[in-house]
Amino acid sequence: MKTVFFGTPEYALPCLQSLLKSGIEVPMICTRPARRAGRGRGLRQTPIQQAGNRLGIEIFTPERLDANAANKIHAVDADAFVVAAYGRMIPHQLLEATELGAINVHPSLLPRYRGPSPVVSAILNGDSCTGVSIILLDAGMDTGPLLMQSKRMPIQADERADTLTSRLFATGAEMLPKALFGIAHGDLEPQHQDDASASIAKLVQKSDGEIDWNLSADRIERMMRAYHPWPGIFTKMKGEQLKLLSLRKGIAETPLTNDQPGLVSIDDQGQLVALAGDREWLALEKLQLAGRKPLPGPEFLRGLPGIVGTVLGS
Repeated sequence: MKTVFFGTPEYALPCLQSLLKSGIEVPMICTRPARRAGRGRGLRQTPIQQAGNRLGIEIFTPERLDANAANKIHAVDADAFVVAAYGRMIPHQLLEATELGAINVHPSLLPRYRGPSPVVSAILNGDSCTGVSIILLDAGMDTGPLLMQSKRMPIQADERADTLTSRLFATGAEMLPKALFGIAHGDLEPQHQDDASASIAKLVQKSDGEIDWNLSADRIERMMRAYHPWPGIFTKMKGEQLKLLSLRKGIAETPLTNDQPGLVSIDDQGQLVALAGDREWLALEKLQLAGRKPLPGPEFLRGLPGIVGTVLGS
């Protein structure tokens, strides 16, 4: 069996490796173009391009999947396309270009959380479980028929989006060859999704990481985990951006009587804390002011004692 693999981040690498290990031929990888990144603003290839180079696979990095790009991909004469965190919609002319179709690894139990950020949404909403779906892509946003789904996978209480995403794609990678061979041999019957039960995971924007201190401590702590590593969570402190890299929910005694959300104080253990929502406290375990290095709460406090009594976000 011959496939073209569409993928971009590190998360997608187990899927590529699983195809190759199972004997499925991957003569071409389609990935996003290299982008400028880092302090030197040098061009940085995607993790999947780097892996493809090491494996000696032809790499294709179109800016757009237009007619010219489609012609180049058609020339591979693949039996199927495999899509894992590619980051773009696959156009209609490619969806119907192979005998088996375009098979996608999606990190949720569809039809829950169709769209670009299912893992973020699961953590933000406090879900206890999630899973992986293997689907045939159609013209909609993750609306195609189901081929396989994993069992329900527990979300750990302290799990962040990057580690959960890695776990889900590792599971999807194990399922992927079974799905491909199953549909090729007629052993899998695609099942339509229940559109009435569908929910949408919206695209995350940088502004989503800004904290509203009127939210509950639970919600803010889930934001910290859901938006890791990007966009992270942040607030304003005396006009400067303050990143909150690590938070912990807890109850703190404080001598301050002001109950304004965002108020910074010190608890009875000497820990820097901030008030959230309705008299809930969050320990500020690791912080970073714009342009400075990250610091644990106690070190941050020693360098900036004036933070005590400040109302964050104001």
